[in-house]
Amino acid sequence: MAAPRGGWLIAMAAALGLVLLVGALSTGPLDTLSIDLRHRWVATTSPRLTIEQATDPGQAENRVGVNTFLEQEVEPAKRQRSLELLRDAGVGWIRQELPWEQIEPVAKGQTTDPKFGDSTWAKFDDVVDRANALGIKVVFRLDTSPRWALAADAPDGLSPPLDHADYWDFVAEVAKRYRGRVAAYQVWNEPNLNSEWGRRPPDAVAYAQLLRGGPDDPRIDRSDVTFSRPVLVK
Repeated sequence: MAAPRGGWLIAMAAALGLVLLVGALSTGPLDTLSIDLRHRWVATTSPRLTIEQATDPGQAENRVGVNTFLEQEVEPAKRQRSLELLRDAGVGWIRQELPWEQIEPVAKGQTTDPKFGDSTWAKFDDVVDRANALGIKVVFRLDTSPRWALAADAPDGLSPPLDHADYWDFVAEVAKRYRGRVAAYQVWNEPNLNSEWGRRPPDAVAYAQLLRGGPDDPRIDRSDVTFSRPVLVK
């Protein structure tokens, strides 16, 4: 028996009504309900990839992306497995954090791990190489200041650096190292949030000052990369 015309619309409306009813009867905040509804809408209306498209990047322009923190995984084999699972799930992009404080933890230009003696770039090189091999595009999120670049009273590395030129020297090194292998770079992360701006009130002027050394910096070859402003959320 064929489904009634417009049946899926009726089902969606019924599901939405049920969610609204549950939300109205619950004690949770309305913001949480709103976010949940948006997520459900995106999941319902997003185009579906076939298995062939999900596993073969050449079959379609895959715009599905996820946040990853693969540098926290010690074992390369587990990074590989995580990336394979993402690819098989239809993910074509990852936004991977590349913390400045992990690349130059001790001093400017010092990229030797003070604890283990190997290169501080090694795990990020590994992530990029493995993602590229699987056809997954990489967006690097560039933030977190090392202690040597911070004011003495800065609570943590999410505070912006004292000297913006130090940050852009780091960005230039990243762009040079990963030219042709990384699709885009994000300049800091959600600076409109207190937790991402050194536990201080958001400061649009200060963030604009940080951006002045950005995409037009003559040290950075932009021929094959894109610089992305961070996504700001309320």
